[in-house]
Amino acid sequence: MSKPDDHIDGPANQSDPSSWIALPYMSDCVIAYSTLPGFVSWRSETGGSWYVQVFVEVLKDLGSQLHFIDLLCEVNRRMVEEGATAGYKQISQPVTTLTRPFFLTASHK
Repeated sequence: MSKPDDHIDGPANQSDPSSWIALPYMSDCVIAYSTLPGFVSWRSETGGSWYVQVFVEVLKDLGSQLHFIDLLCEVNRRMVEEGATAGYKQISQPVTTLTRPFFLTASHK
């Protein structure tokens, strides 16, 4: 990648040159919303949040094998498939600023 010239795109603090080259404080974060804005997130009074139930199931089944983003993709796949058979629709919205693969086990180096 070529070095950028001295112009910036976006609302960086123009009076503080260190903000031009510093890594944003929200780097290497994952935020996993249970649904998209404006849509419902289903839950059972006895079983709790549908998203959390599927998320825990995926972690138990595949947590030691897959990259975290792939786990969240599997959560979405299961929610769509299980929702279709149950007559409910929901899909989560993962937001990520990861810069490297993130595994929940130390065996993936």
